Amino acid sequence: MDSRNLRRRAFLAGAAGLALQSVVFAQKKTRTGGKAADAGKGAGGGAWKSDVDQIVEGMLKDDNVPSAVIGVVKGGQVAYVKGYGVRKLPHGAVPDENTVYYIGSLSKALTAVGAMTLVQSGKLDLDKRASEYIKDLPARWQAITVRQFMTHTSGIPDIGNRQKNAQGDIQGVYRLMQTLPMAFPPGTKEAYNNFNFAVTGNLMEVISGMSYLDFMKRRVFSPLGMEHSGTGDLDPGNHATGYDLDANGNQTATTPDEPSFGIPSGGLATNVSDLLKLEDALRNHKLLRPAIMKQMIQPVEGFSSTPGWFSRSTGNGVAISKNGAAGGFSSFFSFVPDQGDAIVMLRNAKGKGIGIQGPSNRILNSCCGIPVHGDKSDGDQG
Repeated sequence: MDSRNLRRRAFLAGAAGLALQSVVFAQKKTRTGGKAADAGKGAGGGAWKSDVDQIVEGMLKDDNVPSAVIGVVKGGQVAYVKGYGVRKLPHGAVPDENTVYYIGSLSKALTAVGAMTLVQSGKLDLDKRASEYIKDLPARWQAITVRQFMTHTSGIPDIGNRQKNAQGDIQGVYRLMQTLPMAFPPGTKEAYNNFNFAVTGNLMEVISGMSYLDFMKRRVFSPLGMEHSGTGDLDPGNHATGYDLDANGNQTATTPDEPSFGIPSGGLATNVSDLLKLEDALRNHKLLRPAIMKQMIQPVEGFSSTPGWFSRSTGNGVAISKNGAAGGFSSFFSFVPDQGDAIVMLRNAKGKGIGIQGPSNRILNSCCGIPVHGDKSDGDQG
């Protein structure tokens, strides 16, 4: 037990009779939302917590990041949860697992989970044309499948946020793109495009008859007890301030500003506690049946993208991951289905050349022995 950060341990009985570990760090008592593992030993048998601390503290110092919160799952059990730095400059409180951060494009992964509940109920087919659900898609998009939108293999044109946001609503963007040529024939390439998940969110709204946020609350957040996931002031007393970093590392406080149609792609906020609940639900099939889960994490043949996530080889298996960066925040969530290992990291900084993926994967390597090779890039996805 790391005496600098964990002062005492208490066990609470949950309604279902499961034990929840209560961790105290930074002189604040919070819940991890999972069973406690023997967190003192890493995959190689050595003490790994101090390595993790060095990785995160080095990242904060080297990249001028104000704060970060991590959650580590090892062998299916929450093994380490810790906050570092300050949630607001210059002298804010140390963040904890309940501190809310915007997550940028990690929103796509959460959106994918929501969409897969529609697949599970038989209301959405990944291999059907999206135009069978959305009638006002541009003419050139009529043959694109739902899966192609969700795996960035759609070939739709990529235009700037200012152009899209100026349209006011998603139908305006559809009209704007009506005359634009395709970037490539659907299914022939993989090219990251934020608007793919604006379309995915629109699909969810059309099929369910609910707003995207109402749907996510009803089908994902509420069932899993994710009480601080959504948009807006989810916890005004415990919300991190975002900072954009320029080329010299100078910090400027900023606020995310996504139009409503951009929320499914990059506008959600949450905390580590809620993301650990999501990881537990995915691992234990509390929300998605195994066959539906398999569809979500299966990459398109020849590419690394899955519906909402990306897959990389770990040698003996795969790691399923998604990162994000927007409005002065960045995030990373990676899990290894065959081993029950995972890392979640949220931080309140965004800047060129300070990717979150690299340090997160080094943590996963230190605690669980997951190789770090196989990443195509450490660039943060907005």
